[in-house]
Amino acid sequence: MRVTGILNFAAIGAFAMAGCVDVNVPHVSKEELTSEERAKVEATIKDALKDPYSAHFDNFRSGRDKSGRKYVCVEVNARNSFGAYAGTSTYIGLFLAPTFFAVQSTGGGRNENYVRSQCDEIGLMRPLI
Repeated sequence: MRVTGILNFAAIGAFAMAGCVDVNVPHVSKEELTSEERAKVEATIKDALKDPYSAHFDNFRSGRDKSGRKYVCVEVNARNSFGAYAGTSTYIGLFLAPTFFAVQSTGGGRNENYVRSQCDEIGLMRPLI
């Protein structure tokens, strides 16, 4: 497995310390992804999956903050090592030209809730219906 732009959940601290991501992320203005950006997001996330061909992407949300940084939240369901769909995981990511970096919620539970809360905090969480 080749991991180029994916970071595990623990790496968010490294992001923050490097100044790449402000832990108190400002609210963003919603902005659609271009087809090229969407392809980059999908390719980056697929690179870290056990079965990249099984990935189902849903609910892409993106926006730009006042400093011009573009954030993306997306939900992904893919097969795990046992060949079963593991359930939807939320990813939050950031474009730092020319690379897309993503942080996945690993293990569900509190980690999933944290990533979802970050998407919500910046205004990119889809409403629960």
